[in-house]
Amino acid sequence: MSNWTEDYVSVQDRLKEFINAYPDYRIKTFDLEESLSPNCDVYIVKTELYRTEADAAPWTTGLSSESKAKQYALELAETGSLGRSLNLAGFFAKPNQTPLSLS
Repeated sequence: MSNWTEDYVSVQDRLKEFINAYPDYRIKTFDLEESLSPNCDVYIVKTELYRTEADAAPWTTGLSSESKAKQYALELAETGSLGRSLNLAGFFAKPNQTPLSLS
């Protein structure tokens, strides 16, 4: 049985590919307000990817959550949401991954 991480492409490497493809890019991240409440046990982060600085709407978005009990939970949630938005943009975590069909 193969290890899932064997051919995994990191978020950092996929972000570099995205920046090379879209040098006028823009990235916005948001900590969802609900998750900042003391009553919420997780941080929820949304990332929006824009191909250009001038784009009015995001090209892709991603959401991720992490337990507040984890060390670096907010950073992990942000990286996870960026990875999800890059994946939807075609910058896959696995080289042989096929795009989702939205039909």
